[in-house]
Amino acid sequence: MLLVFNIFYNLSKILFRHNSLLFCNKYARFVCTNLDFMHKIVVLFLFVFCSCNITNNLPTQKLTICPSDGDCTVTILEHKTMVLITNADNSTSYTLHDDSTHTVIRYEFKKNMNQAATDGSYKETLVFEINNNTSQTLENGDLQKTKMLFGRYCFCRGQIGLFKVNKGKLEWHKENKKLNFHLNFSINEVPQIITVIEY
Repeated sequence: MLLVFNIFYNLSKILFRHNSLLFCNKYARFVCTNLDFMHKIVVLFLFVFCSCNITNNLPTQKLTICPSDGDCTVTILEHKTMVLITNADNSTSYTLHDDSTHTVIRYEFKKNMNQAATDGSYKETLVFEINNNTSQTLENGDLQKTKMLFGRYCFCRGQIGLFKVNKGKLEWHKENKKLNFHLNFSINEVPQIITVIEY
């Protein structure tokens, strides 16, 4: 990242100095006497702006192992951890915080439906976190060591929301910095379509 910044800084310095000289001869003596300072401010602003845009482009991948009537994707959020929240109505939600020791995995199944219909959307999600430095197998109640949550979103009164997963088996490992995991699970609280996820 530092090398990219230095290259960008030196190239832009040449262009900035030339254009600023043309500008200051006409409009502002301040620019002429403070070229280096002005250049650093502009470069820093552009660099931060570009970095923010890059960070927001999450590495989402479409999965081939998926029900034929929908699309499945996995998003890997490195250096993040989940913080679970119990709301006033006893429902569960979560937020993401920075954490260099964990990775959050977010899976989504979106069913192909008639979007014009009143009940024209159906989605299931699964989110959990893993430790970056371990390969592990967890079963049943131990799945909550990953803070695993299953989500169901549809026009299904009383059968939507996020639910803790306590039944199933998760295996994951890293090979050559590539993450692989296999999960089978079940939920009692609501119906589900997805029971197996492989990545």
